[in-house]
Amino acid sequence: MLIRKSYSGPHLTCIKYPQTLEVLCKIHDRECGNHAGGRSLAQKALSIGYFWPTMRQDSTEYARRFDRCQRYKPVPGLPAKEYHMQNSPWPFMQ
Repeated sequence: MLIRKSYSGPHLTCIKYPQTLEVLCKIHDRECGNHAGGRSLAQKALSIGYFWPTMRQDSTEYARRFDRCQRYKPVPGLPAKEYHMQNSPWPFMQ
């Protein structure tokens, strides 16, 4: 078993392909069940104590498989409310 040193937490256990899907499934679906996105899924795997070289790409691909998780995610770049412009004459007197 390979161990990788972590700067901010426990030592990380290096795992290979069949185990990576199992870890991602446990974090995303089963025990933790938070249906996280790709980046946060990879970060949670790191904080639990697992590591593999392609973890960010694998977790992003794994999270994109689920339509329910993708359907309700927030749309980036849209304001919370519609903007209303207010025109006032120079020097801002009414």
